[in-house]
Amino acid sequence: MASHTHTDKVRSFAESATKDLTITEWKNLEFLFHDHDGTADSEAAKFWPQFRELIAQHHRGLDDGHVHARWEYLRRLEPLPTLDMYFNCVLELKQHDQLAREIAETIRRIPPEKSRPLLREIIDHLTAEQATIANKNAYPFHELRLRIEQWTTWLDELSLTPVERFAKLCESNSPWNALELLNRSFDDPLFAQLVESPSAKARLAFVNFLKTQPTPRHREWLTRLSTDPDTSVSTAATEAVENLKAQATEPPPKRKFSPPAAKLGEVTFEEPPLKAE
Repeated sequence: MASHTHTDKVRSFAESATKDLTITEWKNLEFLFHDHDGTADSEAAKFWPQFRELIAQHHRGLDDGHVHARWEYLRRLEPLPTLDMYFNCVLELKQHDQLAREIAETIRRIPPEKSRPLLREIIDHLTAEQATIANKNAYPFHELRLRIEQWTTWLDELSLTPVERFAKLCESNSPWNALELLNRSFDDPLFAQLVESPSAKARLAFVNFLKTQPTPRHREWLTRLSTDPDTSVSTAATEAVENLKAQATEPPPKRKFSPPAAKLGEVTFEEPPLKAE
């Protein structure tokens, strides 16, 4: 009986957390995956059918948030999810651009024996859909063409190392996507490898990233890059190092003293100003 009561409470709490769930609040559901051992007996696996329905009801008609939420849930359920379960999530996308990119990023975190076939299945589906459009000049036809190109690029990138991918994004004049890749990664070994990247554009973009987050370790890399053989990289790194040194020697700004505000319920009395005689 105690076990059933515990399970009921866990599921009740999971239901409440799901109804209030947003993409950035996964910590409210993390407890559900603590016992997930990769089998169908875990609470997370048993709650999946209910989660799928609840999240769809919560976001229905609003945006693609429920698609992303389902995708993240499935990723945490590995190795249980099938290709079809992932594929059906992608098919529900309405606004394809940004959310599709975020989902493509998480494809890298699922096993490669699933990620490659999944991307190929998505591309084949979009290609078949495009073939049904008779008017090749119509907007839907060109939109699908762009989607196919986008997913094909992501499939090609699966074979790249993170350093190679970062360099490719920089070389293709997509520095914002490259920096977004670094912002999502707290992988110190990856950062160390970027210092040695054969791409000068990648090293320059890395300098711009490091100076926005000047930790002691990042300062060391900036100092190292200040002797880079490429002039644009060494100049940018040297300027960043000098600016950070100057900021460190600047005195802190003076703060104006403000008397503490009276607490609620307190009554204060002020002396009336003296009248000029």
